[in-house]
Amino acid sequence: MKFKILLTSWLLCLVILLASCSGFDTGVDKNVSSLAETSSVAESSPASSAEVSSDISSIAPSSKAASKAASSKTASKAPAQKVNPVEIENIKIPDLASSDAFSPLPEYVHNTKYSYIKESDYYGYSTLNTNRKKYYTAIRDTIKNMGEGCILPGASETDTHIAYFAVMCDYPQYFWMGHQYLYGRNESDMIVLFSYKDDDYDVDYICTRAEAISRIKAMNSEITRIFNAMPSGLSEFDRQKYLHDYLANKNSYDERAVSSWKSYLDAFNAYGALIKGRIVCEGYSRGWQLLLREAGIQASVVAGTGAEEAHMWNVMKIEGSWYYSDLTWNDGNPNPYEYFNIPRYILEFDHTLSTTNAASNPENFNLVLPECNSVAQNYLFVNGFGFDKSNYDNYEALLFAKIQEAALAGKREIRFIVSNDIDETLYINVIAYIGSRLNYSALNAPLGSKYIGTVNMGIYEREYYYRFNW
Repeated sequence: MKFKILLTSWLLCLVILLASCSGFDTGVDKNVSSLAETSSVAESSPASSAEVSSDISSIAPSSKAASKAASSKTASKAPAQKVNPVEIENIKIPDLASSDAFSPLPEYVHNTKYSYIKESDYYGYSTLNTNRKKYYTAIRDTIKNMGEGCILPGASETDTHIAYFAVMCDYPQYFWMGHQYLYGRNESDMIVLFSYKDDDYDVDYICTRAEAISRIKAMNSEITRIFNAMPSGLSEFDRQKYLHDYLANKNSYDERAVSSWKSYLDAFNAYGALIKGRIVCEGYSRGWQLLLREAGIQASVVAGTGAEEAHMWNVMKIEGSWYYSDLTWNDGNPNPYEYFNIPRYILEFDHTLSTTNAASNPENFNLVLPECNSVAQNYLFVNGFGFDKSNYDNYEALLFAKIQEAALAGKREIRFIVSNDIDETLYINVIAYIGSRLNYSALNAPLGSKYIGTVNMGIYEREYYYRFNW
């Protein structure tokens, strides 16, 4: 795709979007002019007394939390910026006709064991209208080949933000994306630049072309290794869990990237997740998204806050229903599947979703999100620790058996989940059974001399735990 600008000097109302894909961990150098870091989600920076633009939001959990019960989760902080246009005169615009002059980068290699999600079915693309799909395609094709920029005929600022954000959400394999771009209008057309430098502005990809080629080859090799080791014939749930466990075992949370993110850009991308092994929430989310889609599971990324700090996690479609999952908060958690396929009404106990209205808040938004109300593929439910209309009538026997089994195994805690298709009155019956009607003598009987001790119970938006005080 060739683009050409006839005018090389014009009045450009310019915005720098320092975006980590709407509310996600940012791993880019935001020193466009003199940018001052802060530890909050919003970071402002002067550029000739004007505030230079924005993050479609940015994050990074500063520490992964242990558990909901302990109320100890915190999210990572990474700088972001408020969108604010800066009017610049006489900018020299590069000849965009040369943007695709480079030979194509190596192709992303697909596995042969499972049917992967095709690009035409990527979630972000599916949410766009016809015009925005055209802008998306122009942006994607430019970034794919590390081009300088592209022209979006007739695009508005909101069109530009959404199309760019959809590309960032859909392409974790394009790890070289710099999370920065310049845009400005030339009559009816929007000019978007991804690689540009002058005395005042410097935006670019996070690595050189040669480095990108080397890293693509390393990622392809690792993806091949992962899927060669992965068993054939797994269900979607088991594929999801296999890749979850792979990333949790391979990676650790990189506190260095929280305090010195400019020095650890790969902590924020899929390359860091698959190759380097030290990442933050954006790295976890993008790495898992890439592998899930390779395994035939539709997945995207989500912006918001966790424990009131900016954060990123995933949304994915398992066996026909959509769920939220937070691998960052699972890794190192005493309950390592606590945030594995949870519905929105449980997610919102300690996560908050960013708006889907890009026009009202272009610095922190999500694409249109799917409904996530099912518990059928929740980790607890799949393993027999959940209740919905299908098994509610037998809840007393099921609860008793699971609690007794846990006691015999010497576990300290077990957790259950209750679907919201069970109304509040019936749900209270489950809680009352554990709290007062559970027959502790009968529960103790098989334990012989082993005393079960006292029992504590906690409730968190229809997810509850049963803890033994041995």
